[in-house]
Amino acid sequence: MRLLTFITLLTTAFLFSSLPSEAQSKTLKRSVSQTKKSSSTLKKHKKKKLKLNPKKEPTKIKKSSSHEPFFNPPKKLLGLGLMAGTFTSLTGKFRINSKNSIDLAASFETGDKDYFYLHSDFTTQYKEVLSPVDVYWGIGIRFLNQQVPQTATNTESALTEFLLGLRSSVGLEYSISALFTELFAEVSASYNFIHQTDAPEQFKATDTPLESHIGFRFFF
Repeated sequence: MRLLTFITLLTTAFLFSSLPSEAQSKTLKRSVSQTKKSSSTLKKHKKKKLKLNPKKEPTKIKKSSSHEPFFNPPKKLLGLGLMAGTFTSLTGKFRINSKNSIDLAASFETGDKDYFYLHSDFTTQYKEVLSPVDVYWGIGIRFLNQQVPQTATNTESALTEFLLGLRSSVGLEYSISALFTELFAEVSASYNFIHQTDAPEQFKATDTPLESHIGFRFFF
């Protein structure tokens, strides 16, 4: 388009030089007006072209977030608290990601009923089942080392019993976000694949395969 304008001006100048002065003046005015029209037409054409074909920004490819990394702990990842029930214990929880965690509890007692109790579970939360309460299921190990009371065996020293087995639990959790606190209640069942004792069969300490607990944890 610029080349066409230049050729038009050049031709007009050549013709202009061969015309009389009055004709030259009229021709000059006509040439200027044509040049302005062509310039305005060019601008309008560019504007229309921009409207019809706007510049497209390169499309940013968003990374898929449908699969959360396995180890993706939240800011408040560690919880400590207490639980009561079959065993009154200290309890802890380590959050691996938004759905999975490792729960544990430990308890001991000295005296006539001397024992040490420990369990640890890998749990998975299901947040959509009973919202706002979370349902969770876990599987792990359970350890119990306890003594048979002397009064039961009529011996000078207490006899010991050692149990180790698998543990499966199911429970409910309710989070109080403003206090960074979690309330929970659970029931569990255990299967002891190791059961060792030096007590006679009739004096074996009782072990409850079914347990229930309620408690709380504070996260920091």
